[in-house]
Amino acid sequence: EHSGTQAVRTELLMSEARAAATLDHSNIVGIYEVGEAEGHHFYSMEFVEGENLSAFVRSRMVSAQKAAFYAHKIAAAIEYAHSRGVTHCDLKPANVIMDQRGEPQITDFGLARQIGATAGGLSDPASGAGSPNFMAPEQARGVAVDGRADLWAVGVMLHECLCGSLPFTGETGMDVLLDVMNKPAPRPPEGRVPPGFQAVVDRALRKKAPERFATAAEMREALARAAEALSSPGASLSPRSASPLSPGPRGPAVWILLLSTTGAPKAVVSFFMEFLDAQA
Repeated sequence: EHSGTQAVRTELLMSEARAAATLDHSNIVGIYEVGEAEGHHFYSMEFVEGENLSAFVRSRMVSAQKAAFYAHKIAAAIEYAHSRGVTHCDLKPANVIMDQRGEPQITDFGLARQIGATAGGLSDPASGAGSPNFMAPEQARGVAVDGRADLWAVGVMLHECLCGSLPFTGETGMDVLLDVMNKPAPRPPEGRVPPGFQAVVDRALRKKAPERFATAAEMREALARAAEALSSPGASLSPRSASPLSPGPRGPAVWILLLSTTGAPKAVVSFFMEFLDAQA
């Protein structure tokens, strides 16, 4: 029975990895190959040099404007993924790498699922694969999720960047999930966060999914309006004004994720010379 369950979980993960491998976006870490070798299932991922969003924000002063720009970029990538029928279901700062250009890159789309799937699989809190601090209430309850669960996670990340703390915490994962499902998100002290950006966070963290942003595009538009309302110069979140850094080539390395018989992924770095030659 255990081996049968493991086989189902492995096939689910590989199916979701194959779906994620169809995504091609400048703010999503690419999946190059999904397959099996010598009895081990694997998928190979683009390697992006940088640090995760939490470490990036902690190591430097990040203005509200810049935090909103990062959220805008993340929402754009999520909008694209949703248009391809894929939800991430485990968005969190650890899965957002800030690359050498200062651009957010969403990774770990290998844990994604098709829109409309239940959260009772790999992202079920009981399985340990989910992240309680960033799970939407419906995901915490184990019911069907859609793209609005990802937008909740973007709202949590934006709250953390703006306020320096998570909106929902607790001594245990269950404590966090109970707060996620039942308690309103705390509001920052008056004047700490620009009202327009706070309004975006408030709507993103509504308990009922229909009361949140319906789409990532709607969330991006709200962020852009909030930025334009600021009196400081360069308030627009358009790529030209907010991100003067020109895109550069990404690193040649990829991550190879091997699924062991226990279901725990192992990561090693490999250089695909044949792939590089093909891209030359």
